[in-house]
Amino acid sequence: MAAALNNLPLSAAVAAMLRDQLPQDDSVTGVLLWQVPEPALDDTLKITLYRICQEGVTNVRRHADASRIELTARLHTRRTDRRRLN
Repeated sequence: MAAALNNLPLSAAVAAMLRDQLPQDDSVTGVLLWQVPEPALDDTLKITLYRICQEGVTNVRRHADASRIELTARLHTRRTDRRRLN
């Protein structure tokens, strides 16, 4: 598992990563909107989501002249209707 996730919930690890990636001069604001319950995620998914967030922030920092970085994570559940055909 990613070192940042060892002792932290995923939301806290992503928030820490976002803070660490922002410039010290406060020229970029970071906002994290997290609406994903931790129990819904297995370790593989946690690592994957962390890396996606990390890559997104890195890309914004490198390629955009952004003054704000906003990460939003929501869990969308899809109900599946099961019908039996005989």
